[in-house]
Amino acid sequence: MPLKKKNNRIENRLRIILSAAILLLIILSIVSYRSLNSFKVKSAWVAHTSEVLFNVQRLLVELKDAENNHRAYLVSEDETFRRPYINSKIGVMEYYNESQELTRDNSKQQKRFKQLLTLIDKWYALVEDIHIAKEDSILNKAMIKTSLKREIDVMENIQSIISLIEETEENLLKKRNNDVDIALEENYLIISIFAALTLIIILLAYLHFIRDIQLRSALEDQLQESIHRLSQTNQELEQFAYVASHDLQEPLRKVISFSDIILRKHAEQLDEKGRTYFDRMINSTERMQTLIQDLLNFSRSTRNIGDRKSIKINNLINEVLEDLSESIHEAKGKVKLKLTTETTINGTPVQLRQLVQNIISNGIKYRKKDTNPVLKIKTKIIPAVKLEQKIPLLVSEEFIEITINDNGIGFDEQYLDKIFTIFQRLHGRSEYSGTGIGLAISKRVVENHNGYITAKSEVGKGSTFFIYLPVETKA
Repeated sequence: MPLKKKNNRIENRLRIILSAAILLLIILSIVSYRSLNSFKVKSAWVAHTSEVLFNVQRLLVELKDAENNHRAYLVSEDETFRRPYINSKIGVMEYYNESQELTRDNSKQQKRFKQLLTLIDKWYALVEDIHIAKEDSILNKAMIKTSLKREIDVMENIQSIISLIEETEENLLKKRNNDVDIALEENYLIISIFAALTLIIILLAYLHFIRDIQLRSALEDQLQESIHRLSQTNQELEQFAYVASHDLQEPLRKVISFSDIILRKHAEQLDEKGRTYFDRMINSTERMQTLIQDLLNFSRSTRNIGDRKSIKINNLINEVLEDLSESIHEAKGKVKLKLTTETTINGTPVQLRQLVQNIISNGIKYRKKDTNPVLKIKTKIIPAVKLEQKIPLLVSEEFIEITINDNGIGFDEQYLDKIFTIFQRLHGRSEYSGTGIGLAISKRVVENHNGYITAKSEVGKGSTFFIYLPVETKA
């Protein structure tokens, strides 16, 4: 399996595990949050019921205290017992109002509280009548006995209703305490599940991390092996290039040389047809020489041959134009330059010279009939961020853009990728000479220098090639 696919599988598996872990944690967090809220609500209801019970019990205590003070006053006629009795109603009503407010959600309890209020008012009214009769000195034993009996009956009814209220609240408290216990157990269970799953996720992540390291180590070993094999292949290619440049070309040179001797010294022995055959043979042999030389150049372009050094791009362009001056003059061509301030790049001089020469040569070669070639060459600096989608590795913050425009025959842009492929030609050999390797070499040279090359064109309206190369970083 290719290394890239293996790396993608590892990354995809890691994304799936992390996504599942995050999703699981989110779900558990939501469940835990809801469970805690439920626990809080149920705990609040327990506190609410407990408060009702407390207030009702305090209400009964206040009533009992009032009853004791009332009877002590009747026996002793001491006003110190009457004052607490009088003040007791404030406390009784305070506890009553709080209890009645707390049970607004319970209609049965509300009915009982209404009955309770009626009985409390009745009890205080009975007691007050006894106190008034005593003050008016019209109270006798028979009246006291009758009043006390009525008073006791009312108090018993009060206690009975309070008991019903307390019983209801105690049942509610028991149920709500049970709900709280269940909610607490649920919280413990959720926390336990949460902790267990967290540990499992951590363990799985750890195991996956270890496996990932092992896989990456294996991939690195495979990569090193591939690099080693590639190095061996490059050495074999270099050996082939040497053979192509020397051993294969030597026989061709002899064919051309002997053919030329025959044509010069024995031309009179050949008829017109024979001389034509010899001319065609020499032309074919020369094309073979050119093809072998171009293959050699392409082989060299796949590697960074030679030492890299600082190169002033303006000087390089001018030197190439000087080398091609004869070809430009013969084609009656013109070159218009618009170069930016001197810019330095780091690269291999031989390869970069060949790159620029190939593009300019094409501009001269692929000219329209009866039209003198005009080339416009300009350079400018652009920020690297503009090339993020084009170049995988941005080795500099700035790039130089070299634009080479011609007024030649142009090409259909649907063949843009094709023109940078080795042996791909858009025109027949009878129309324009060449082997279809020049632009493939140019692309390899640009890639060797961490750059990018592309083109725009329209049939009959010329072509524009764009070359991007990283500007040398100042130390």
